Amino acid sequence: MAQLTIGIGTSANDGTGDPLRTAFTKINTNFTELYGTTAEANDVIEDTSPQLGGNLDINGWNITSARTNENIRIIPAGTGTIELEKNVNVTGNLTATGNIIANGNINLGDGSGDQVKVTGVFEADQLQIDGTTMTSTVTNGDVTISGNGTGQVQINKLTIDSAITIDNGTISTILSNADLELQTAGTGNIVLNALTINGTTLSSADSTKITIAETLDVTGATSLGSTLGVTGTLTTADITTTGTHTITGTLVADGLTIKDNAITSGSNADIEITPGGTGNVVAVAVTINGTTLSSTDSTKITVAEAFDVTGAATVVGTLTTADITTVGT
Repeated sequence: MAQLTIGIGTSANDGTGDPLRTAFTKINTNFTELYGTTAEANDVIEDTSPQLGGNLDINGWNITSARTNENIRIIPAGTGTIELEKNVNVTGNLTATGNIIANGNINLGDGSGDQVKVTGVFEADQLQIDGTTMTSTVTNGDVTISGNGTGQVQINKLTIDSAITIDNGTISTILSNADLELQTAGTGNIVLNALTINGTTLSSADSTKITIAETLDVTGATSLGSTLGVTGTLTTADITTTGTHTITGTLVADGLTIKDNAITSGSNADIEITPGGTGNVVAVAVTINGTTLSSTDSTKITVAEAFDVTGAATVVGTLTTADITTVGT
């Protein structure tokens, strides 16, 4: 309602002003408009601070809403902003529909039980966290997790590229029947404690011998560049060696023993040397072919000790002897 103005005439007691009743009626109407008809509107008398208008009230140091569960909105005009020049304490929840831009530090929580929860994507500088996925916002950028000083990064279980799992010291593949490959760049080696792997070469990082403590199965060709020391039993299929095969100790080959310069067999067992086809058994210059003993250089064969012939003896050629003792005809 517009303000009612009391007519007072153009000069004193000129009779043109409002009658007394009309004047006080306008006064009462103006006060009714000012105070309203509700108890809350009468706070202008009851409070030390007046009502701001409508349902918004100033009570002491508090700005309150007179309507139950009503929001209080501060709306500047146009592009104006709301500026709070001192510290702001929020007792309840703080909800922001737009962006929150802070030029200083943001401290969230002051107790061990406080939590910071982000629903949606959390982005910090060049790192983005979306649910359980952490990625770099820089194209082809790395994600680095490092401890401070001698601190370590401890991960209970790590899955890499949905293919490899590291769990409690065990590295395994996830994909069924997939290979586990360790590859180095350039001339780099794969070093396992003191064991070095470079391509197909296995060596010792500290130049000590490599010990294979269990049974070794070799299914392909094996090339031994230096002496191979085996402690215990070595079981193989065929072995092809190029170069000298040196055995220190005794060689046992299926009942035949070779040690130093002696070849021996088991108890009462014969030693048989059988060449293939028309081949001969040659011991220095003596040739044995079947039951025939001959000389490879066509010189005579000398028997330096006693020679016992228990069966029939046939001599083709010259037989030179000292004494001959015969039994029979």
